[in-house]
Amino acid sequence: MQKSTSQDFGTETIGKLLIKQAVPASIGILVMSLNILVDTIFVGHWIGSQAIAAINVVLPVSFFIAALGNVYRDWRIFYYFESTRSKRGAKSL
Repeated sequence: MQKSTSQDFGTETIGKLLIKQAVPASIGILVMSLNILVDTIFVGHWIGSQAIAAINVVLPVSFFIAALGNVYRDWRIFYYFESTRSKRGAKSL
């Protein structure tokens, strides 16, 4: 997959940009979920139900931290795009 540049944000269609940004994020969430599923199986088999309860408490926290990272990344992309757009003399959003 090609790396997105700031030029792409001004020239490509919204659909292509959405696919370029959403697919890697979705794959990351899928891998994270599979990791938690496998951890739960191993922990439940060898440690017990209290350990599974601890995993279920930590799970929303880990997804929240990942979501904050995505928001920060998207904010930085938008800020960079807006600053380069104003330097080129284009209208700001």
